[in-house]
Amino acid sequence: MRVCRDAMVRIRTACPINSPEYKAAYEVMRSIDDLVEVMTGRRETLWGRSHGSDSLS
Repeated sequence: MRVCRDAMVRIRTACPINSPEYKAAYEVMRSIDDLVEVMTGRRETLWGRSHGSDSLS
């Protein structure tokens, strides 16, 4: 999940703001965050780089 979310961040960085690609990448990120929240109770789990062993790669 982290790899996919990080890819969406890169897509959003590369695309014009509010382009279809930018918006689609945001929706994927939101869906990943929703799933992570259900699984861990913490929506923010993948928002930054984890350096611990509890990573959800």
